[in-house]
Amino acid sequence: MRWRPRRSSAAPAASSIPSWPRPSSTGWTTTARGASRQDCRCRSSALGGDRAGPRGEPASASQAAGWPPAQAVWLGRRDYEPVHQLQLDLVEARRDQIIGDVILLLEHEPVITLGHSAQSAHVLLAAEALAARGVALVQTGRGGDVTYHGPGQLVAYPILDLRPDRCSLRRYVGSLAEAMILLARAQGVAAGVNDQLVGVWADADEPTRWDGVARAGHPVKIGAIGVRLSRWITMHGFALNLTTELSAFDMIVPCGIRAHGVGSLASLVGSASPVATVALSSAPLLSQALRNDVAPVHDLSDLGDLSVETVARPVRSAR
Repeated sequence: MRWRPRRSSAAPAASSIPSWPRPSSTGWTTTARGASRQDCRCRSSALGGDRAGPRGEPASASQAAGWPPAQAVWLGRRDYEPVHQLQLDLVEARRDQIIGDVILLLEHEPVITLGHSAQSAHVLLAAEALAARGVALVQTGRGGDVTYHGPGQLVAYPILDLRPDRCSLRRYVGSLAEAMILLARAQGVAAGVNDQLVGVWADADEPTRWDGVARAGHPVKIGAIGVRLSRWITMHGFALNLTTELSAFDMIVPCGIRAHGVGSLASLVGSASPVATVALSSAPLLSQALRNDVAPVHDLSDLGDLSVETVARPVRSAR
């Protein structure tokens, strides 16, 4: 059976875009619009963490229901908009239970993306000046403000169904942060979170030590998070700076944060592995952070046609 997307390539309507969770002393608590309690009956055990138990119980309801491990694919370097459309199509196919969970791993050609709460003043160059530099400017449906994607940055877009036992936006955002923390640690950088600002941070003064933002001599943001949930199916994700050219962030106020700078793993410890190398070996760390069994990453960097059929394995017929 050949799958056909129902939506156009237009960006999602404003009513379907979630409010980005606001900071509080206890973390990130806002639930995405369109993700009702009836969609997701969270078990109390999941609220305490849903890793596989000591006897090998499933780490998620998807595993318990017999779904295969999440499929992770490396797409190489890609323009933003075709990948955005691919995400929309994958979300629809996941909602129809035609495919299982999928994680897209890639790096983008230079692009500035605007989230739901983006302010135009946070883009410091006119569109003409950006175009002259070969930098695209795109409005997206994710949460958050303004960010930059480009070569040297690992981008991950998980398309996961969080129902029925992982329905917490706060916990999901935390799992994306944990994934970046683990990936940074594997490159020799100690990183952590900031309770007041979404993302992953490191101390430029002591990159192998992280005791929190309050004790950091020079905190810099090395990883950004922006998500959208549609009926508890995730879209967008995280971006971790490995060898990113940091001067590119001078074109924007990154994530609307003026008080702190941006860093990369290479700028902190002198070098970092190529994005492809990190992506292709990331499955165990993604499994650990997302509490979701992830299959070894499949290299699709030479793939020309980005579609549900070429990227994701069908597991069930449409209902």
